Amino acid sequence: MKTFTLEISKETCDTLQRCAYEVMTRQGVVARMIEDSKDAVDASVLDSVPFKHYHGLLEDAVRSYDTEKHKLEESLKPRVLEHEGKDVAFQWAVNDFSIHEALITVED
Repeated sequence: MKTFTLEISKETCDTLQRCAYEVMTRQGVVARMIEDSKDAVDASVLDSVPFKHYHGLLEDAVRSYDTEKHKLEESLKPRVLEHEGKDVAFQWAVNDFSIHEALITVED
């Protein structure tokens, strides 16, 4: 395996960070609602209007985050191809939104 970094725009980092934060926030609310009803005798919380509302917000946040991750991956493909000189499978991660870099891992 080989790793290297590629610079990504501040705007892209900010968008990814915002989307990740929204997903984490929504997950926390949904998890808390389930946790608060753990002693209930039925699963009525899952049918409640507030739960359905926040679960829908979570689904929207996950979709937005997935869309932004896909956009980034598509923008990285030609740059990885240029860096490697051939089409290769790769994984990427943004471990620190403040440095505006994607860590690229290429299989040997």
